[in-house]
Amino acid sequence: MDIESIKSYLEPILGAALLFPGGEKSIRLPLFLRRHKLLFAQLQGIAVVFAFVKADEQTPLEYLRYAEKLYEALNKPVIFIFEHMEPSKRNALIRNHIPFIIPGRQFYFPPMLDLKEWSARPVVFGEFLSYSAQAVVLRELLFKDVAKKSLKELAAVCDFSAMSISNAAAELCKRNLADYSEEKRPKRILFRNQGKELWEEALPLMRTPIQKIYLNKMIPGNLPLSGVSALSCFSMLAPDSIKSYAANKAYLKLDPGFQVASSRDDAESILEIWHYSPVFGNKNCIDKLSLYLSLKDSDDPRIEECLEEMMETVQW
Repeated sequence: MDIESIKSYLEPILGAALLFPGGEKSIRLPLFLRRHKLLFAQLQGIAVVFAFVKADEQTPLEYLRYAEKLYEALNKPVIFIFEHMEPSKRNALIRNHIPFIIPGRQFYFPPMLDLKEWSARPVVFGEFLSYSAQAVVLRELLFKDVAKKSLKELAAVCDFSAMSISNAAAELCKRNLADYSEEKRPKRILFRNQGKELWEEALPLMRTPIQKIYLNKMIPGNLPLSGVSALSCFSMLAPDSIKSYAANKAYLKLDPGFQVASSRDDAESILEIWHYSPVFGNKNCIDKLSLYLSLKDSDDPRIEECLEEMMETVQW
């Protein structure tokens, strides 16, 4: 962890320069308060102390006591800087209103730092990409055209609102998957890696696109095959007796090709409702990458083997 990584992370969010006035070396502190490397900083006029945590060995209560004692000594709130943090520890720090930063990933500043005076609110990332950001990544992997489109154009082709795509662009940049183009206006997204490298980098952050699954009394028209039905088109896996199809949420309201079945015996098809609009791939199926994401958590060894077989055929 270094100063530049913190500056490059916070300054675009805060909309102002992060200042380091110095003076830490002239401060004499008791030994127990020298556990972490300290650095004085100013966040839009608010004087704080950064405490760099090398090894996350303390409990949330110990961090709280340390912050309280250091505040008594320096009259400045403490912000802990972590390289990484377990979700359970992060949640415990938030419950105890303990400020922290994980450069490039998230930060939390409680009300005592007067957030209402800041130009932007803190952005806290979850474990996974937002679905709009995931859709943009898949767009690049499938069509390699994200850099050619403005955010407004991306919103149209990815079927998200302009605000969702704007937030997705910011998220991809802050997660270090992409950068904004500096040469072209309006802003465009430039991914740092392409093809298989981008897929492998983004895969741990991506999840199944499926929101809900329905048994359907009807066979829908103009929808791509999904699930095992699609996988059987790309591998030696035998298809299910009932075909699966994928659609976005709007399909339930706008298309008559859906009626809930009470049981599998009463169903003519299975309908997967996705968080983003499915993309038609080869053989009237969903694209291979989204298919992989939708089935990768299956505990069926046949499906796992066939997914590997299918992924070997992807043209990066």
